[in-house]
Amino acid sequence: MGRPPFSEEQIEAQREAVIHAAEGLFAELGYDGVTMRAIAKMTGQSAAAAYRYFENKDAIFNAARVAAYGRFTAAQEASLAGAQNSVEELSQIGDAYIQFALDEPDAYRLMFEMKPSDATRTPEVEECGAAAFKPIRDTIARAIEAGVLVGDHVELAHLFWAGLHGIVSLHVSGKLRHGFDLMALRDPMKHLLLAGGQGPPTV
Repeated sequence: MGRPPFSEEQIEAQREAVIHAAEGLFAELGYDGVTMRAIAKMTGQSAAAAYRYFENKDAIFNAARVAAYGRFTAAQEASLAGAQNSVEELSQIGDAYIQFALDEPDAYRLMFEMKPSDATRTPEVEECGAAAFKPIRDTIARAIEAGVLVGDHVELAHLFWAGLHGIVSLHVSGKLRHGFDLMALRDPMKHLLLAGGQGPPTV
């Protein structure tokens, strides 16, 4: 008798194993450095087995990015619980952004440091990327409504993201030097972004 077919739960578990293995490989080796054979080996499967769950490497790459964006979005949204005002929301979502990069550096690289080719772009990945930006954008919008910040919420959200991303990227690449590490710069960066969003200085 042949082996009985996998259950839905077993299939999903196998897919998750492939995605998890691929995330680390893509982060370490880059898109071009990863093969289906290498992914399969990480999961203890044959190269042919990986094709049971994904059409090709592009499909695995996209699935890994979607999963990373989903966890990143959830972490930001969860960070807002218990905030008493807009200032606390901005502080907590900033902390969550940085903590996610510390806890999941492979996922962070996959989302922000790997430039996908046109062949690997899909609407689902683009939608998940937009969803991951929404918590910061909406938090900034609430801060403007509360009078804490002044300006266009989309522009300020980009600046807030860029500031956090800058120090995180320097940390991830090992280029934060001159006596400061990521955690030493976390609160000063948040304060700088908050002050900068309160309007231009008067003269």
